[in-house]
Amino acid sequence: MINIQKDKIYIGNNISDNEINIIKYVIDSNIEGKNIYIQSGMHGGEVTHWIQNKLFNILKNKLKRGKITF
Repeated sequence: MINIQKDKIYIGNNISDNEINIIKYVIDSNIEGKNIYIQSGMHGGEVTHWIQNKLFNILKNKLKRGKITF
C-alpha cells in the first residue's frame, strides 16, 4: 500500500518576519527499492507547478517499490 507523507521544512523568515517553508512530499511503496529525489523551483508565469503536480499524480499511482521524494 502506498504511503504519502507531507512535511514542512523551515528555511527561515523573510523581511516581514513571515516563515519561509519548503513543502516536502514522500511517496513510499513500503517495499525495498531505489529512492528518487525530484526538485523544482517556480517563477511567475511558469508551468513548473502543473508539470510537477501531474508527475506526482502519475508516480503515486504507478510506484511499485522504493520511495520518491518531491
